[in-house]
Amino acid sequence: MYFILALCLFSSAESAAPPGYRAVLRTLTDKLRHLPGWAVQQLPSSSALTRARQRLGAKPLQILFESRCGHLATAASGSSFAFGLRLTAWDGTALDVPNTPENSRAFGHTGRTGVNLSWNPQLRLMALIECGTHAIIDAAFDAVDTSEHKLARRLLASLQEDTLLLADRNFAGHELWGLARATGAHLAWRIKKNLVFVPLRVLPDGSYLTIMRTPQDNLR
Repeated sequence: MYFILALCLFSSAESAAPPGYRAVLRTLTDKLRHLPGWAVQQLPSSSALTRARQRLGAKPLQILFESRCGHLATAASGSSFAFGLRLTAWDGTALDVPNTPENSRAFGHTGRTGVNLSWNPQLRLMALIECGTHAIIDAAFDAVDTSEHKLARRLLASLQEDTLLLADRNFAGHELWGLARATGAHLAWRIKKNLVFVPLRVLPDGSYLTIMRTPQDNLR
């Protein structure tokens, strides 16, 4: 487990490519060589480390994430609060995963028509983040062609009444907005220019109350 975490920490080494398995393990065990009573005779081979990762599997990493994710900010963390609410945001991205037949089937590839299967498959990751601390509150992932709206629904249970959720303009829609607002969380989302909003009541600060209509209503 420590070795896999070290792979993440050293994945951006200052070289033409990330360091290999043995280089990461050598860094991880360097201080052990100088402890009395410890003897690091020989590092395991890269293939042995690969098999160890396969034996470990994904479940321990899932347990570790679920035990550590969540809010970190306190009331003194100014950049993590706005209007007396805990400031959060969600957004999605695509990440490369190892180029294996299993990952290709599970997650798929992106690119031009006639996909070159030598490209790494990718997954779509959606994360709910606490602003300021950058703590990951919750996350969901699926095949790369999965929409962010679909993944966002998996994160709704992690929204709280004392939070203000930020989102970019790709999330605004009457259905997802309604589901997110039903959790009790407060929302501040950007919107696309083609959405039609008719002011129903103008407020003293120049903003106004309106109704988020369905796409069919907007077309009419």
